[in-house]
This record gives sequence, structure tokens and C-alpha cells, in this order.
Amino acid sequence: MDRRDFLKKAGVATLLLSSGNVLAAATTVEDSMTPDGNVAEKKRRVPVSRTADVVVCGGGPAGIGAAIEAARSGARVVLIEHAGFLGGTWTAGLLGVMLDHENKTGLMQELKQTLTERKWRNTKVWTDELFTFDVERMKLLLDELCAGHKIEVLLYTSVVATVVDRGRITHVVTESKSGREAIAGEVFIDATGDGDVAALSGCGFDWGDAEGHTQPMSMLGLVTGARFEEIKDCVLWDGRKTRRASKRNLIAEIRRSGFEASYKMPCLFLLHDDLYALMATHQYGARGISRDDLTRASIEGRREVHRIVDSLRSLGGRWEGLKLVATASQIGCREGRRIHGLYTVTEQDLVEGRRHEDAACEVRYGVDVHSVHLESEGKGGSYTRGIKSKPYDIPLRALIARDVKGLMMVGRCISGDFIAHSSYRVNSNSVILGQSAGRVAATAVREHKAPQEIPFHYRQL
Repeated sequence: MDRRDFLKKAGVATLLLSSGNVLAAATTVEDSMTPDGNVAEKKRRVPVSRTADVVVCGGGPAGIGAAIEAARSGARVVLIEHAGFLGGTWTAGLLGVMLDHENKTGLMQELKQTLTERKWRNTKVWTDELFTFDVERMKLLLDELCAGHKIEVLLYTSVVATVVDRGRITHVVTESKSGREAIAGEVFIDATGDGDVAALSGCGFDWGDAEGHTQPMSMLGLVTGARFEEIKDCVLWDGRKTRRASKRNLIAEIRRSGFEASYKMPCLFLLHDDLYALMATHQYGARGISRDDLTRASIEGRREVHRIVDSLRSLGGRWEGLKLVATASQIGCREGRRIHGLYTVTEQDLVEGRRHEDAACEVRYGVDVHSVHLESEGKGGSYTRGIKSKPYDIPLRALIARDVKGLMMVGRCISGDFIAHSSYRVNSNSVILGQSAGRVAATAVREHKAPQEIPFHYRQL
């Protein structure tokens, strides 16, 4: 008797138990198979495990900002994160760099101050423009902040479905080692980066450029074993002053080793003492909402990081001791869904430097479109597309879902076009967008109003 016949006869009726809770009830093969060979899930009751005023889905920079500000504003907050730690691109992605941070106050200023006071940032070279930090220490700091604000953090938890009742989102459904659960809330904030919660709820969204092409992904690595004073010319350590020269010098060294990196403008960021973040890969044609694409890009990127480090070390001399400490547990994904909101931030907002009474964040970062094709990588002007931008505002309306009530978006999945997204997507803007949404969400719950009915400007933070 083979395994399938055994399961049929046995009925597979065993219950899987954990701490007295039923996780799942198996079913017979006959009951679950459809005529076309697929599997049909039986309807089942999902327990509502908790209720909150504000439910934040995603614990990266945007989600952290939203959760902390909502809690500070008096809301009961649940923060859901699929990884085993908070921080998103800062930690899982190993991007220990704050981008477009100079004009940011609020939580951004607090984070920088704490990292500086505890010597958890790079102190070997100190500039106002470039702020780098120890990614492991950032994990500790974010845990501490959430605990201090009594935010209920659910790690190792993924949102897999939502409940929408008469056009309003009322619950998210999660999967974890504790089983399938529902979480009820008044306002939900999608901080997943890819707009997963909004898409599950039926919101419309845009994707890529006019032809559907997206920016490449990058796999980062942590490297050590090279003294800063000896490789300083290849390190981006002084913001704009060293950006172009350091990138040119680093790609020249990689080429001297006999290897051609996929990213023609690679970066080494000094994070702490002689610990660096290496960003030197571009994985093209990968969609952030495709498991298969993410798998391929991660495998390719990881292999390339190893080859780059090995190639540099083969040069000897100042690179002789170079070692790869780790590759990112999450590949750097620049693009996902851009959810339709009550306002769409466009290229024209950047060009004109538009201001809004309901500004949720001011952006000063320019157009930064990483080449969508390998063939165009490294050509002059390809990243800016020749567009000169001015500082501009993102209105709160771009953070409020158009198609589903009670849902807001923060981070790179807000409502915008391809060009605008390339500017506002960086992490410091995400924190402030999160804070703005968190404050408005908490106020909306307290006053029994819709988020768009709350007067707000980010300078209130």
C-alpha cells in the first residue's frame, strides 16, 4: 500500500495540537480534490485573536514610523511582521544607510540621536549628509522602542487575506506557527512595501513604467577585513562629495580583478569601524510580487556578491583580508505595487516642487531610476532620466486608499507614478510617511472620522 492509499483509508482525520489549541484539521483526498485536479480548501472558522485601534502590516521603516506615532497618539496598536525582527530594508536588507534624512525631524531625528549617543552609528567619519549605522544594533533599538510604546509586535506572521465589509476593511487574516488567525481593527496601514494588504482587499494599483518594466533588485552584503584608510577612495563616506569618485574607483577595482559586476555604480558604505555594506548587484527583470522572481533574484544576487568579494580579495594588497560576513536575508526590492489613492504623486509634482496643505512628508531626494535593462546600465543620465526635481510635498491623500475605506498606505506602495516613486521610495521618507499615517489613523479612530477628514500637516509631528 503506498502513502496515498494509506491516507485515503485512514481518512487523515488526526488533529494537530499545540498547547491545547487546534492548528489544523486534515481532510480526505476525495473531499479536497476538484474535477480539474486542483485542491479546494474547506470553509472554516478563523478565530479573531485580538482587536486593535490601528493595525500596521509590515515592520520596516514605514511601519515602524506608523506604529510608534499611532501609539504615541493614544491608539492600541498591533504591528505585524513576517521576519523574525523589525527594520525591513535597514536590517533584513542590510542597507544601514539613512537616505534623504537631513531635513527630517520627529522619529528620524530621535533615531539618529540615539544611534549617535550609543555609538551605534559610524563615528570614524562624520558628515551631515551621510548617516550610516550598525544594522544589528538597529534591531535592538526598534525592539526597545516598540516595547516602550506598548505596541503588540507579532513577528514570524504573514498577512494572507483580508475581510472587507461593504467597502471597508475590518480584519486581516494571518498565518503563523500559531495557525490561522484574524485581527480586527478600525484603521489598517499597509506598510508591506509591495501593497500586499491593499491588493488582497481589492484595491487598484499600478506597476512599473509604461511598458511594465521595473527597476532591478540588489542583494547587499556585509564585508569586513579591509582598513578604511587603505580603501577610502572606494568608499562612499562623504555623501555627494565622494559619490561619483568612489563608485568609479570601486567598479575599476572589480574590473581589475577580472569580474564584471551587474551594477556599474557599486557602493561601499562604512557602517561601523571597518564594517561595510556592499551594494554591487543588479538583478533585472524580477518582480517583487512573484515568488519565483524573488527566488531567482536572491540566488543570483547572493552568488554574485560572493564572486565580487572573492575577486577583490584575489587582488591582494589592501583587499587581501576582505571577508564576506553575511548576505541580506531579504533582497533589496525597489519596486512593487503603487496603490491607487485619493491623490497620485506624479513627475510634475517633482518638477514644479508642489506644496500641499495636507503634506505628509517633504521629499528632497531626486529622481533615481536604476536602469530597467542591463543594456542601458552605466549610460550617462540614465538614473535621473534628465529630470530636474525640486523639493516637493507628498499629500496625505496619496496615503489613503481610493477603493477601500479604513485603509492607508505608507512607504513605497503609496499612490504615485513611476518617476515620482523613484524619488520618494527611500527609507527616511518612509519613516515620516509612516508617522503621518499613524498620527492621522489614531486621530480618526478617536474622533470616529475617516482619515481624509483629519486636518494634518507633517510639521505637527
